[in-house]
Amino acid sequence: MTRKRKGDINGAIADYSKTIELDPKHADAYMNRANARKEKGEIDAAISDYQKAIEINAAHPDAYYNLGLAKLDKQDLEGAIFCFGKSIEINPKDMGSYYNRGIAKKRKDDLDGAIVDFSAAIQINPRVAATYVNRGLVYLKLGKNTEAERDFDACIKLDGSLKAYLDQEISKIKQGRTSK
Repeated sequence: MTRKRKGDINGAIADYSKTIELDPKHADAYMNRANARKEKGEIDAAISDYQKAIEINAAHPDAYYNLGLAKLDKQDLEGAIFCFGKSIEINPKDMGSYYNRGIAKKRKDDLDGAIVDFSAAIQINPRVAATYVNRGLVYLKLGKNTEAERDFDACIKLDGSLKAYLDQEISKIKQGRTSK
């Protein structure tokens, strides 16, 4: 992990590969190599490593979570939703899994499902402005303006720097161009 911290991603990947060579059942080595590969932009290789980590340790919530993020990067929305769901099964208090599953559902136009997941994320951690932004935008798409305004107000109270972004996204929705 030291090489990765120093910015030597290739060296870190080589170190994790050596660990895997010495201990092919080392799930965390696959996880760490996957994270380094993802950071390097090698999404398919990262997905393969996350899947191997899960094969070794099916109860590894971080592997499912990170695999979900990689699948989201690849626009594999069904795969992402599945992975975040598995992560939630293992760790029901993982706010990030609910949030990102909400993002995948929003992109898939499962707006009601997105609201459920964003609401669960807010229940776990009500101090993340982006969750209110996304739930508010979904409410707005559904014509639930009162709920949307409540979320936008909560967002701005948490992070005023998001106001310009929020105004831009609201404008897109009002003009009929959906933001995913």
